[in-house]
Amino acid sequence: MTEENLAVPFTTTVPGVEVDVIGIDLTRDGRVVARCTRGAVRQNIGVLDLPLPDPAPEASHWIEAYRHWARRNEQRARNAHTAICLLSWLTPRASR
Repeated sequence: MTEENLAVPFTTTVPGVEVDVIGIDLTRDGRVVARCTRGAVRQNIGVLDLPLPDPAPEASHWIEAYRHWARRNEQRARNAHTAICLLSWLTPRASR
C-alpha cells in the first residue's frame, strides 16, 4: 500500500514509548493504521493518532493530507472505499 512510498521503518514516540513504524495498513472498518513494533510487541495505531518524528519520514505528507481530510470529513473517513481512493490519489506515480 502506501508504505511503498512512505519511508519505513521509522521510529517515533507514542505517549513516552519509542516504537518502530514498520508499515501502513487499512483495517476492515476503513481506518488507516500504522503497524508498530517495540521488541516482540506489535500494535496498530491509527495514523490520526500517530505522532510523526522530527524530521518526518519521506512522503509523510500523505499522512498530513489524510489527517486534514479526516478532520473535515470524519464520517467519510470511516468508509474504506473512500480512504482507498484518497490514498491512491496521494500516492506518487512513476509516470508523473
